[in-house]
This record gives sequence, C-alpha cells and structure tokens, in this order.
Amino acid sequence: MAATARAKVLGLPDHPLVVLPHPFINRSAEEVAQLAAQAVEQIAAGLVRQP
Repeated sequence: MAATARAKVLGLPDHPLVVLPHPFINRSAEEVAQLAAQAVEQIAAGLVRQP
C-alpha cells in the first residue's frame, strides 16, 4: 500500500491509516455519509493515540 510505504519513508512506520473502500461513484449519499462518519471516528482515534 502506498500510504504504508510513505509512512515508513517519513519515519512513521506505525502511523495509523484510514482505508476507505472504492469506488464512491456507485454508492448512495447515505452510504458515503456512513463511510465518512466511520472515517472520522478512526481519524480522531489516531490523533489521540499514544505513539
């Protein structure tokens, strides 16, 4: 995964990642909203996680 490789290059091998399924074009607005809500929870958890 490109994000994992980039994190390693930047010296952050354990950096938490949020992965979203693609494509979005086939999803309803409700599905996209649900995915976004889940992503926000994961992002917030990653921001407050101890290294």
